[in-house]
Amino acid sequence: MTKSLVHFSYHKCLTVYFFRVASSTFNRYRLGAGQYRNFNHEHDAFLAQQHKYRVTSVSSMHTDLDALGDDVRATHFVRDPRDLVVSGYFYHKRGAEAWTRKPSPSAKIMRAWLARARALIPRRILAVGSIRDFKANS
Repeated sequence: MTKSLVHFSYHKCLTVYFFRVASSTFNRYRLGAGQYRNFNHEHDAFLAQQHKYRVTSVSSMHTDLDALGDDVRATHFVRDPRDLVVSGYFYHKRGAEAWTRKPSPSAKIMRAWLARARALIPRRILAVGSIRDFKANS
């Protein structure tokens, strides 16, 4: 039996790229029509159905690797964290999403919000301030 390939994806680590390459290779260009599926965050469906496909991808969080068996090969991409920070900076600077174009709240509004939050949430849970402040109140 041919080993299946499972790609474990992480947000912002070539997820869309892998989906496009695998979809076009295994579904569109008939190198195994219908033999690729992206399960995204559907872990139960992934564990139940991944054996039906030659190549699958799934968000890697909470995946039981022992449940996959021995006939599976796995891949994942690792991205330099510095690159993630730079990429996120330029993405949000561009304002691609509506919320990134909203003006920041004033300091007065933020102080009022924090006062309401402190009144509602026990002090040990709401860690606002420095680590030193947090340790002093623990």
